[in-house]
Amino acid sequence: MADESGPLLSHAADREPTPWKNGLGSATEVASSPAGAGVDDFDWRVSIATISADSAFSSYEGVDRHIMPLSATGLVLDENGKRRELAQFEVLGFAGETPVEAIEVGVETTDLNLMVRRGIRSGSLEKRAVTGSAVLTTDEDTELVIVVLEGELSLPDAMVTGDALVVGPDDFLMLAGTATIAVATIG
Repeated sequence: MADESGPLLSHAADREPTPWKNGLGSATEVASSPAGAGVDDFDWRVSIATISADSAFSSYEGVDRHIMPLSATGLVLDENGKRRELAQFEVLGFAGETPVEAIEVGVETTDLNLMVRRGIRSGSLEKRAVTGSAVLTTDEDTELVIVVLEGELSLPDAMVTGDALVVGPDDFLMLAGTATIAVATIG
């Protein structure tokens, strides 16, 4: 996704929300591959969803999903009949065809989603802290999507909460600042 000039920066303020595949919520796409892929033909996709009420998640056959609540209130899910309480920045992975529903939604929440096409790509999602500086590298088969969760980074362009950076294969990135970030690793 990143081009020969280096990592691709995506500002939160430039993203427009679109309806979920099932129409029960909305999300803003942070990044996807291939570029311009739709909701059913991506190899991988990172998005930030808004959940305003109890609602079923869209079904994605053959897709592995990872979800991270961004709101301080966290998120309560029903995963195929099993209650899952996720704290802010905690990650849950599940198969995209598994019935999952947000429940007990008292206030609007947001969550970060990584979806990878099973058998084509693999992925993981984690929270990391940056204090001062951090170096991120990728090999020829790996891409990263970094999302600022709290704080600010400079590259030298400023990155604030919600901004994201796509680091392509065989790349090197030096982050500077103080921030909590999400790192989506796509292999």
